[in-house]
Amino acid sequence: MTAVKQDDWEIEHRSNRSPLLYHGDKPSELNASVAHSGCWVAVALTSGSRIGVDIQAQDERSRYREMAELLDMDDGASVDQRHFFSCWSLREAIAKATDSSVLTPHPIEPELAHACREHGQIVSAGQFVALVDMMPPDAHLAVVLNNNKELST
Repeated sequence: MTAVKQDDWEIEHRSNRSPLLYHGDKPSELNASVAHSGCWVAVALTSGSRIGVDIQAQDERSRYREMAELLDMDDGASVDQRHFFSCWSLREAIAKATDSSVLTPHPIEPELAHACREHGQIVSAGQFVALVDMMPPDAHLAVVLNNNKELST
């Protein structure tokens, strides 16, 4: 096993996009995703595949019904708070894994959406693999792996 020095690595922060990792002066094959909410932090690293991670602390004071309606998540009124935060986490993770906007649903979202109701179940759709789970007390974690290596960085 070869030791890797911290000084050999550099992180390029990009506004509203996943960070890029460099090893020396070359882009790394590692893909990273970072999220935080409340006291929670989630970090995911993969080699070769794109990854998106999101974590959301469920806030009892949130106006989630208005947000659900604004973002076309069901009809807003029928969405309970737990379901909203799970689906929001999934949407953010998909956006990070595909370098797309969180404001509009990605075409793969409907195929992965049942992961919001089946917490802890791994869901697969084409090149995507998703997991949405609950972490006590009331935090929602979503991880989406995108095996399409043709995406731009």
